[in-house]
Formats: sequence, structure tokens, C-alpha cells
Amino acid sequence: RIIRAAFLGFIMVFGPYLLLEYRTYENTRVIRTYKGDSSADGSYKMFGDSVLKYTKDGMTLIDQKGKEIWNHSYQIKNPIIEINHEVAAIGDSGGNSIIVIDHEGIKGEIETTQPIEKLSISTNGIVAAVLKDEVSPKVMCYDSTGNILVENKVSAAKDGYPVEIALSNDGTTLIVSYLHVQSGALASNVVYYNFGDAGREEKNNQVAGESYTGQIVPSAFFMDDETSVLVGESGFYIYEGTDKPKLKKEVKFDTEIKSVYHTEKYIGFVLKAKDKKGYEICLYNQKGQRTMSKKFQGDYAHVKMVGETVMMYDGVNCCIYTANGVKRFAGQFQDKILDIVPVGGINTYTVMNINGIQKVRLVK
Repeated sequence: RIIRAAFLGFIMVFGPYLLLEYRTYENTRVIRTYKGDSSADGSYKMFGDSVLKYTKDGMTLIDQKGKEIWNHSYQIKNPIIEINHEVAAIGDSGGNSIIVIDHEGIKGEIETTQPIEKLSISTNGIVAAVLKDEVSPKVMCYDSTGNILVENKVSAAKDGYPVEIALSNDGTTLIVSYLHVQSGALASNVVYYNFGDAGREEKNNQVAGESYTGQIVPSAFFMDDETSVLVGESGFYIYEGTDKPKLKKEVKFDTEIKSVYHTEKYIGFVLKAKDKKGYEICLYNQKGQRTMSKKFQGDYAHVKMVGETVMMYDGVNCCIYTANGVKRFAGQFQDKILDIVPVGGINTYTVMNINGIQKVRLVK
């Protein structure tokens, strides 16, 4: 009787929570809509607790109720954006303009001497950029007002072509992945540069480097102040430290990587399923240990993770998983999704689309 009573008590107390936590939802209900200007060429990005809308003509920071905080006009033909916590850099891909912003407004503007290919930004507003040139590209670092901090001229024939960059949070360590041809095959040289005390006595400020023969390393990022990750075609590599980065863990895959995403806590992948039927979503912690893996059907162009929630979406189709492997949602939204983020409230999300901002709840 005691065991039965305890079990019934547990069900009464925790049953509703377990039902909500482990249920898969298939429909949505719009709680509230905050109308935008319905410009079809606009893009949205979550920027902290606010929403950044940017177009070719300017950007507007708005709160999640659609109220404008500030706006800024510009002329950028092909805007690309990099966000790092409370700061962001908007650049003109193929052009020469970079604008650095925070939640208060414009921190500074940068004009480059060559077309912009890649951007990265630190939490204190330092911007790294790859400037395009087929023979002699440059890897540059600027402060938020446009002053040049680092100018690294690259010989594409000797060093390879820079295809990826990543700045540490404090802006002192820069990862550059160079693509080159070695013995007739593609290879990647990944170099860590340190512009603080640790790299001052090193040649070209280089404090670590590794060659990856026979594969491309197209993605690199810092998870926190000390942990960085390189992603190749067949796996990933976790490095520890910024003064003298050391390889801590190598993980190999025997299937194709489709998407990569990360938070400060997780490294996430969408992989082609080994049986070629569908895909597999998986998470790894900073130690390189797999913490979640689930197979799913469907093809999603966008994947992101916020907190403990993974969101995949393409058009109106969306699939949401929790970090512990629960499929929270599989279905369609009313309008094409431009961005989505979980917010306070049970199964509640803020969704950006061409009509504005919607607060949406998942329903059965």
C-alpha cells in the first residue's frame, strides 16, 4: 500500500510535467502577432533578447513585441552578419563596408581595401575579416572604429587560400583555415595566431598549427574562452587553450556531415544516416562525448541551437528536439520561418517571418 500510494502521489505531482516534457506536438497556435513592414527582402536575427532586422538599405533593432529600439540606414548590397553575444558585425559580402553594433546602436564603421569574404567578431567588438584576392588575399583585424590591429598578407600559392576564420572572445587569438593543394590533393592548414603576450615572441604570432591532408576544414569556432573546435569533412577536433592550443579530442565520423551548430555547452551535427535513409541529429559535449543521437526524416536547410533546444527549419516545415533527445515538434508553421527562438512559457517560441514577429505555442 505504501509503494502504491507513493507511486500515485508521484504521478499526481509529476505526471503533468512529464506529459508536457515528453510529448511530441504537431500543430501551432499563434498567441500574438506584432506586424512588421512586410518587406520581403528583409532578414531577421535574434540579437540577445531583441530582434535585428536587416535589409540592403538599413537595419532596425526591435524588441520581441515589435517596438522599434533604434534604426540605421546604409547601402549594403549583400549583407552578411556575425553575432557574438552582445555585439554584431554586418558586412557587405563582395563589398568594402562593415558596421559594428551593440544594443545601444552603432559602435563604429570599417572600410576595407579589398572585397569582404568572411567575418568574425569577438565579444569586445574586434572584427576579423578575410579580404578577397585570388593571388594575395589578406586576413585583417580591426577595432570597432576601423583602426587596423593586424594585417596578414597571404600568398595563396605558398600558404593556401583562407576559407574560414574564428576569433576568440577576447579578440587575442585568431584561427585561420587555409585551403591548398598538396601532392595533387586538397588539404587544409589550420593556424592559431595569438596577438597577446603568448604570441609576441613567435614568428608571425603563430602559436599552433596543423595540416589536415586529404580533407577540407571549412568550419572553426570558439565555444568559450578556452575551448575551440575545428570541423573537417569526416569529423571534428577539440582544442584547449589560446596561448598554446593543444588537441584535446578527435572524433571521426563514417558518414557525411550535413550541418554544424554549437552553443557554449554543445557541439551539434546533422549527419547522413548510415543506412542512407534520412538523417541523424547528435550532440557532443566539450569533452567530445556523444550525449544525444536521434534519427529523423526530412531535409532542413537551417539548424540552430539555443540553450537546450535544437531547431531545424526550412520554409514552413520545422522539427524541434530537446538536448535529451525528445522530439518536441514535427510539423508546419503558418508562414515561412526566417528565424525562431524559444522564449519564456511552456512550449512557446518567437518566430520571425515576412509579416513580422509572432509568439507561437506548440499544441497537439
